[in-house]
Amino acid sequence: MRIRTKVLLISSVPFFWFFVFGITDLGQKVLQGNIPPGTDHWKADDIVMGAGLVPWVYGLIPAILLSVIGLISWFFESRRKLS
Repeated sequence: MRIRTKVLLISSVPFFWFFVFGITDLGQKVLQGNIPPGTDHWKADDIVMGAGLVPWVYGLIPAILLSVIGLISWFFESRRKLS
């Protein structure tokens, strides 16, 4: 495996673990932070919805993209070695 493929596959791991941590109850509490007691419904809803979307957008999507690009790179490297 070349260094490019290793970097792509290894760099997807922290994003995946961020996603796994972010979807747990503890991760959601950390991402929501401390919602002030006098916050109106709309502001609190924005905070909770944002915390719910963050693991998917900043965790799972980059992990999938890096993994797919790494696997494609690995596939083309293996084909190059065969020929």
